[in-house]
Amino acid sequence: YHELRLRNSDLRRKWADARLAALRTQLSPHSLFNVLHMIQARIKDEPEVAESLIASLGELLRGLLQAGDRDFVPLREELQFVELYLGLQIGRFADRLTVRVQNGADLPLVWVPSLILQPLVENAVVHGLADHSGPVRIDVSWRILPSGLELQVVNSVGSGKPPRLGGFGLRNVRERLVVQFGERAALASTPGDATTWVATLHLPLLREWRARAAEAAVEQA
Repeated sequence: YHELRLRNSDLRRKWADARLAALRTQLSPHSLFNVLHMIQARIKDEPEVAESLIASLGELLRGLLQAGDRDFVPLREELQFVELYLGLQIGRFADRLTVRVQNGADLPLVWVPSLILQPLVENAVVHGLADHSGPVRIDVSWRILPSGLELQVVNSVGSGKPPRLGGFGLRNVRERLVVQFGERAALASTPGDATTWVATLHLPLLREWRARAAEAAVEQA
């Protein structure tokens, strides 16, 4: 019986690791295609801009590959990846998109699941720009609360747009939270007001990361 329990625990860990690896590396192929198309359009008339965008895209893809091998990263690295992704989107929508990422000297040394913000930010770009031609602002921020770490992505939307209740990006994040933290983490995605949408992540405060942190979280869930 003891051997069966150990084997079951090992199988659960391997299943969780494989599932997390798949979820971590899911970046919309449509998004990457649009970035490549934008770079191609600028090669002739703006070669220096195109060269800079290619370098940024290379850094983004390198980050995706590294994320497949890591369960958790420092919050600073997660926000840097978000800035890189949003920088490419600004290259596409410079006349409409403005962003602010809270990433200063006061950033605490805490750990978060790798690429946990990327689907939310991609969602904010896609749905924020949809169905209208006005400007869009995206704000990414964090707060340390008594209950843990709060991460928030706020984007403006066109007035009168119907509420966005689901989507692949939100499902991706919720699945990862269940695998890594069980009921100790949550994602809320709701309208802020008539012109904004707010995605809020509540995570346990991880000031120290262990190589088996994901396994331990699964065992406790």
